[in-house]
Amino acid sequence: MLVLNKTAGTITGSISLANFAAAGTAQVWQYGPADLKAITRQPDLSAGGNAVTAGFPAYSMTLFVIPQAHSAMNVPQPVITAVKSAASYDAASIAPGEIVAIFGQSLGPATLANLQLDSNGLLSTSIGDVQVLFNGYPAPMIYALNKQLAAIVPYEVAQYQAVNVVVEYQGNASAPFQVPVTAVKPAIFTNDYSGSGQGAILNAADLSRNSASNPVVRGQYVAIYATGEGVTSPPGVDGRPTATPAPKPVLSCSANIGGQTAAVNFCGEAPGATAGLVQVNALVPDSVTPASTVPVTITIGSATSQPGVTLAVK
Repeated sequence: MLVLNKTAGTITGSISLANFAAAGTAQVWQYGPADLKAITRQPDLSAGGNAVTAGFPAYSMTLFVIPQAHSAMNVPQPVITAVKSAASYDAASIAPGEIVAIFGQSLGPATLANLQLDSNGLLSTSIGDVQVLFNGYPAPMIYALNKQLAAIVPYEVAQYQAVNVVVEYQGNASAPFQVPVTAVKPAIFTNDYSGSGQGAILNAADLSRNSASNPVVRGQYVAIYATGEGVTSPPGVDGRPTATPAPKPVLSCSANIGGQTAAVNFCGEAPGATAGLVQVNALVPDSVTPASTVPVTITIGSATSQPGVTLAVK
């Protein structure tokens, strides 16, 4: 609701809200002579009793954002129970650009809603009537379902130490769920999406999937797929398919295979994918002992991916 005061004096009054059940609190945003360079956030106001009482400065515009009462919504209020890395399922923190899985109740539709591109060619921030906000920044969506959804943390969260995550389904918003923010949080995807076992890794020689029946030859490269790389250079754009040159993590990147340092010739956003999916091309050392479960980790900055991820080597 936008209120314009075109007069030379301040006006104070109440505005009634007919045929609308307000949630109880209204956000207030204002533009006027006090600051002609910005629209400023004012203290929230009570919207109880279906009315808002406020002062409107001279020659000002005042915007009220008034949520509808949860009881008046067509769907139950979403409830977030956890925000985790979509690769490792660690819930300690999130990083800018990280692909995360959000768990809870009434988060979205009963049937799976998949990712889609918007008119700008970016991953849409709304699918299946579901939106995820990180301190108000909309997140590119990967899928949405009643009890679980996946999204990509906006790069804008890098400025915060913690953020409030909110899921909106058909306009009904969850209570804020606070999550700490860290600079990087590398995690390798696995074939069975469990966070451990055979990694989501390709044998670079022919781009075939690495497995016990298709091991990589020592002295050849593998492509390791991960997330949680943090801020990139050039800066990542939320939901944008990988551009050329591919953005790379600002912090240093390395890999370890079979307990030995593996040379890395590429560490950046995966070509043909979207911002948030990291590809690390690492050379399998000749001295690695062949096995179907050779441990593999990546390190970005000072943070190392989860233990328990493996690849097959011959």
